[in-house]
Amino acid sequence: MDYINSSDVFRSAAAGLKGAVQAGVLAAAAAAAAQGLWPGLAGASAAHGLAWAWLASTASLAGLLAAQPVSIRAFWLAFWGGLGVRIGLLAGLMVFCWQGRAACVPALLGGYGFGVALLLPWEYRQVPRP
Repeated sequence: MDYINSSDVFRSAAAGLKGAVQAGVLAAAAAAAAQGLWPGLAGASAAHGLAWAWLASTASLAGLLAAQPVSIRAFWLAFWGGLGVRIGLLAGLMVFCWQGRAACVPALLGGYGFGVALLLPWEYRQVPRP
């Protein structure tokens, strides 16, 4: 019978929290730079896209850290699930823009795309190697 080592769970949770905070600081710095470069609505839309990318990255990291001690199959399911979350969010943002609800579509989608490209490698650095 398998058991869960509470110290491993604590270490994974601490690593996940540390990674989420670091990625949040990185995304906030990029959002501040975007608002500095493009004042007004474009900068705000890019910052919103970066925020959505950070949420996707944080959710994916939590899934990876939870699945890693279970099995390699669970890890890969979490990996592909995280990519699915990103694609789903992109599709949702595109529908949101298509309905005419977003004022600055290129900045919103560009901010999201930049955020995913920026945070994806950061996220995978936080997963401990076996």
